[in-house]
Amino acid sequence: MSTPYSGWSRGIYYNRPEDVLSRKEQAVVIADIDPIYMNEGKPRPQALPVPIQLVAHLPLVEMLAEKRLAASYTRQNGGFGPASLMPQNLGKLAQIENVAKIASAFGEIGEYLFKVTPAHLLDSKATLPNGQPLAEYAKGMKDFFSEPSGWSKRLDCWSRNWREMPFYGPPPALIDWLPVDLSPTDGTLPSIFVPPWGADSGGPATLASDAGDP
Repeated sequence: MSTPYSGWSRGIYYNRPEDVLSRKEQAVVIADIDPIYMNEGKPRPQALPVPIQLVAHLPLVEMLAEKRLAASYTRQNGGFGPASLMPQNLGKLAQIENVAKIASAFGEIGEYLFKVTPAHLLDSKATLPNGQPLAEYAKGMKDFFSEPSGWSKRLDCWSRNWREMPFYGPPPALIDWLPVDLSPTDGTLPSIFVPPWGADSGGPATLASDAGDP
């Protein structure tokens, strides 16, 4: 099956054990109704195989700037002292990566992909300025993700099938991931605003009316 990752897919169940997200995996999966079935002029019915198609698989990388975190949690503001925080072990304990480390690892590949035009079909064995093959060098980033196998297998599939299932421009196998920066700003941890699902945002009107009831 054709996907943005040269046939690789995860997050949509196609009766294979490897289709499902693992217990450790943090990822955003985007899918769409498969429009291939056109006999009746409408998308493929649910009764037929493969009713939906993978649009994007976006694994999450949680990261922080450890110096900013250490400065926010001090004895003066009721937090931890620098000695007890142990920034060198914080990432391992919380499975959160250092921003600088990730930026350095993805930097060389990012600079190379920035020069790739939308009409360019990129070879997985293309050589980076540091002399390393592109796909092989990218495999070293697997440990940044909560489930390394997703990143590794996606790259392997792209390396094998990029000719048979080409994708022009920067390959989604390399660029589809989401950075989540947990670094404090002015001593405040980042937060995510989730808007209420009511009548104004496409939800049921009853939900919006019940929101203000005691």
